[in-house]
Amino acid sequence: MRILQPSAAQLASAAALSVPAETGLSASEVAAEIEAGRIRPEWSVLAIDESGAVIGRAMWWGRDTSVPIALDVWDVDAHVPGRGSLAKALLNAGHEALSSRGVAIPLPHTMRLPNDWRDHATVVAEVDLKTRAAAAAGLTRVNERLQFQWDADRPLPPELGSLVFAPADDDTFVRLFAAAAEGSLDVMTRRELESSSPDEALRRDLLDGQDPVDYVETGGSTVEVYDGALGPLRSAAGRTAATDVMESTVMASVRTGDASAEQLKAIALADLVALEVE
Repeated sequence: MRILQPSAAQLASAAALSVPAETGLSASEVAAEIEAGRIRPEWSVLAIDESGAVIGRAMWWGRDTSVPIALDVWDVDAHVPGRGSLAKALLNAGHEALSSRGVAIPLPHTMRLPNDWRDHATVVAEVDLKTRAAAAAGLTRVNERLQFQWDADRPLPPELGSLVFAPADDDTFVRLFAAAAEGSLDVMTRRELESSSPDEALRRDLLDGQDPVDYVETGGSTVEVYDGALGPLRSAAGRTAATDVMESTVMASVRTGDASAEQLKAIALADLVALEVE
């Protein structure tokens, strides 16, 4: 077995690695990120067995080609003995490769789990394996968040009476999130508040401090397109469209796994919401 930095073809083939439990992006999502250039050979390491098959992967992700910002894909084949040792070895090899390029390591890793993951033995075992291997490689802070989303094919929940939905401008949104950040138990939020105010941290967090990757004129207004699904429910994959309407900003994020369609869908959704706001 050897660990190496892959060719483009080897990286693409590693998207379909067999894993014992889903704790990250699906095979199609990994393939889409590779195709989009947000996961790159020079930011990745693979474990290859004697037959030439991929048995482990660690792939770092970036919004552009300049620098990676997160460990997005990290897995070991379900049938490999000593999986924990190999998981750690992948991180060590990847950290050495990134450090040689001047990248500050370690970078954060997100495990994407079902909300009831503790009820599934295979997922619990995978989380334990990765947590131990990550800690041994320098990733020692653990932060668990719940993410909620509504899918278009799901019916809307009945009104609860005590919960009211109402339009709000950017200042109201920032004020409410800033108030929630005070005294937060969230590790990432507390770390950000050490160097900035709640308002500054939130405004930086919403668009991740990045510049638009495209501008599109539609309906007499300009829509800015950002890489990734941004805002409170952030995802590495997808596209976000943002447009100003009166004194508010409409943001629409789409993550489908189809990189070629995400931008068009995000723009159309932002434009539709903007028309409703007007």
